[in-house]
Amino acid sequence: MKVVALRSVVVSDGVSKWVLKKGETSDVPDDVARKAIAEGAASEVLPASKNPEQSPKTNVDFEKIGDIGEAMPIAGEGEQVAIESLIGQEIAITGFRTAEARSEEFKGRTIAALQILKRDGTKVWCTTWSEPLINQLEVLKETNALPRRCVICKKSGKRGFRYYTLESARAVKK
Repeated sequence: MKVVALRSVVVSDGVSKWVLKKGETSDVPDDVARKAIAEGAASEVLPASKNPEQSPKTNVDFEKIGDIGEAMPIAGEGEQVAIESLIGQEIAITGFRTAEARSEEFKGRTIAALQILKRDGTKVWCTTWSEPLINQLEVLKETNALPRRCVICKKSGKRGFRYYTLESARAVKK
């Protein structure tokens, strides 16, 4: 039976083992295919129709597939903007979420998505890797101090590294 792996898995029939790699299509014995399908690790590839432009179909129930927002929690309401576009503007941070980096390049680092209300009432959101800003957000969360008006400021460290902080909207006002 031809199956497509929904996740990487090793399936055995008691005698032999088959390695099914996520996203790859494999021909395996029917009993192995049924076991992988029952475990939710694979889906049967149905024969293509006579229309050569139509791709093979699987028997996956589309409604049972989770939404990307469940696996990738970094997002917000409204338009995503660059944090640079918010520097120096009085804003209100209404919430935030953090997640650990998924790539090897940023392993061990945290990214934050800030939910922001602009003075004109527009909801936007942005992301940042800035540890000082993320630390400030965590303090605001721990002290139950959100939402909070502030200004995002850009700073440079002694070694030239750039980072962002939150500062009082009153102190920065002109």
